[in-house]
Amino acid sequence: MGSDKLIYAIDGVSPFMLHLIMELNGPLDVACLAEAIEGALEATPVLKSRARLRWLRPYWEVIEDVALETILTVRDLTSESARDDAIRRLIEAFLNETIDVTQSAPARFLLMRLSDAQWVFVIKVHHCPIDAAALFIFVNDIKTYYERLRDGRMIGPLASMGDRTRRPLFRQVSVSLWGRAAWAALRRALSDRSSRPRQFIAFSAPESEPGIAYRSVVLEGEDYAAFRARCKSLGVTGQELIMAALCRAIHRWNRASGRTAGVYSIIMPVDLRRYVRRGGRIPRIMASFVGGTQITIPAAAAETLEGALALIVEEVRYIRTHHLALMPNVIFPLLALIPARWLRRAARRVYRRRPEKLIPTAVVTNVGRVDRILSPSPRFPIRRLEGVGTAYVPAGLFVAPLSFGRWQTITITYRKDACSEEEMTSFVELFADELLPGRRARRGLTGAVSSSSSERSECDVDHVCLREE
Repeated sequence: MGSDKLIYAIDGVSPFMLHLIMELNGPLDVACLAEAIEGALEATPVLKSRARLRWLRPYWEVIEDVALETILTVRDLTSESARDDAIRRLIEAFLNETIDVTQSAPARFLLMRLSDAQWVFVIKVHHCPIDAAALFIFVNDIKTYYERLRDGRMIGPLASMGDRTRRPLFRQVSVSLWGRAAWAALRRALSDRSSRPRQFIAFSAPESEPGIAYRSVVLEGEDYAAFRARCKSLGVTGQELIMAALCRAIHRWNRASGRTAGVYSIIMPVDLRRYVRRGGRIPRIMASFVGGTQITIPAAAAETLEGALALIVEEVRYIRTHHLALMPNVIFPLLALIPARWLRRAARRVYRRRPEKLIPTAVVTNVGRVDRILSPSPRFPIRRLEGVGTAYVPAGLFVAPLSFGRWQTITITYRKDACSEEEMTSFVELFADELLPGRRARRGLTGAVSSSSSERSECDVDHVCLREE
C-alpha cells in the first residue's frame, strides 16, 4: 500500500476517503451481496488490511489481512415516515465517519433498503490503496461475484491483484522519460503563470460543526444530450468543459467580493498507463493509476468561458503530450530516505504558515466513462451514481464528474465549516448555468437539481435522487 501524498503528513490518514453512492432499482439478495463483498475483498485484500506507517519511510506496510469488525451495515427504511430525511441523515453520518486505517480496514459499506426493489448502496474506501478509477474496478468485482452467486455458478478467484505497491510503475518508466518530465515541469514551474497568488472561493466560513457535505448537478434526458452536443461543438472533452465552467463560476462568485486577481489551482489527474512499457506488471487494482498534475488558470482568463476553456485545453493537452503527470512522482522515491516523523512535522509547519501552498482551489477526478468499467448486470441494476471525495480548506472543492449511460453527474464536496448550505446551493446553481446556459429557464428549475415529475420524487441536491416505484 504505497502512500504517495504528503497530505497524510498533515491531517493523518482517516479523513481522505472516496465515497460512491449508488441507487439500485430491482430485487436484491442481501446475503448474496454480503458474500460477494467478501469475495471481492479476497481478490483485493489491500482493502481489508490494517496498515501502519513505517518509521524510516513515508510508505505504508500491510500488517494484517483480516478485518475482524463488520464492514457491511444494513439499514431497513421501509417503515420510515420521513424517508428522505432518514436517507440524508444516514449518508451524512456515513460520509463523516472517522476511520483509522492503522486500526481497521480502509473500506466500509452501507446498504439502505427502501423497498424490495429500491436500495441505496454506499461504498467508502480510503484513497491511498485505491484511486477513483480503480474504485469502479472493485465495484465491478462485487457485481461479478454477486451474479455468480445468484446463478449458482462456481466462484473462482478473480484476476490476481499482483504486487501491492506502485514500485513496478517507477521501475518500468525509462530514465530519459523521467528526465524529460522533470525538465519540462521545472521550466513551467519557473514561469510567471504559476507565480501569482492563488485564489480560493470566497465563502463566509460560518464555523459551524466540522464535516463534509455535497451537492450534485444531474444531467439527464435533454440536458444530457445538450451537454454532449455542447462538448462536440466546442471540440472539447466533458472534463475540460466542466473545469472551465468551474473556473468561470468561481470567478463570477468572487467578483462580488472584489477577488478577481491571482490564479485558480486545479489538480487534474492524468492517466499514466500509456507511459509504462508493454508487458510491465502493474497491480490489477492499480490498473487505472493516475498521477495528479496541478494546472493554474489566471483569474483574468475566466472573464469568459471561452478564455478559460482555451487555456485549460492548452494546459491539459500539453501535460498529456509532455508526460508532466510523471513530475509529482519523481520525488516520491526520494521521500523514502526521509524519516516519516520529520516529513510530518515539516509538512504541519508549512500548512500552518501557508495553507495555500498545499491546498488547491479544486481537485477534479477523472475516471472516464463509468459504464466502460462497470459491466452490464441485470442482477445488479445501477440507476444513478454519485461520487463524494474530500473537501479542502481554506475553500477548496472536490469535484467528481461521473458519466454513466445517458447520465452525467457532477458532485461537489465542500466543508460545512467553510461554507453554509445556502451559499453552496447558490454556487452550484451558478456552476450549472455556466455548464449548460439556459438550463433552468428551459426546464423551469429553481435550483441545480433535476426536476420533479410524475416519475420522480422531489429531492434535495445533497443526497441521492430516488425514483418512486
